Amino acid sequence: MSKTTDSKQVSATAADSWSSYVEDFRRAGHETVDWIAQYLSTLGDNPVLATTKPGQLFYALPASAPDKGESF
Repeated sequence: MSKTTDSKQVSATAADSWSSYVEDFRRAGHETVDWIAQYLSTLGDNPVLATTKPGQLFYALPASAPDKGESF
């Protein structure tokens, strides 16, 4: 393959990757807005004070971060 063809192929792959990222971002954004709207619509049903015990969330976290990132 010539250098020009390789460059075009890399550009196409990068464009596909970017397009996929943008669509993933858009989907995650819509899901986030839907979650917030649902939360706000049921706000009066939620308790005022936390229902967790001190340290409960901290101890529920994994001991270390994942080796590989996750998508939205």
